[in-house]
Amino acid sequence: MSIHDLPLMLPESNQSVFTHGDMSPRNIMVDERLQITGIVDWEAVGWYPDYWEYINIWKPSVDLDWQKWMDQTAPRKWDRRGVDAARRVLF
Repeated sequence: MSIHDLPLMLPESNQSVFTHGDMSPRNIMVDERLQITGIVDWEAVGWYPDYWEYINIWKPSVDLDWQKWMDQTAPRKWDRRGVDAARRVLF
C-alpha cells in the first residue's frame, strides 16, 4: 500500500456538502440548559464529500462519547476501513 493508493481507499461519494470541516465538542457552545448557542472555529469550512464529518469523528484523538453520539445520529454510515488504512499509510 502506498500514497498512490489513497484515492481508492476513500468511500465513494458523488455528493459534496457545505460543512464545518472540524465538528467536535470543543467547537459547540452550549448554555447552562445545554442548549446549543453557537458553533465556533470555522476556518476549515468548505465543500467536502458527504462522508467527511462522519469519517473525521473517528480520528484517534476524538473522545469516545462524541464518537458514540455521532454514530447513533449520523444520517448514514459510511465504510471507514479505507480511511483507517489511509491513516496508517499517512501517519
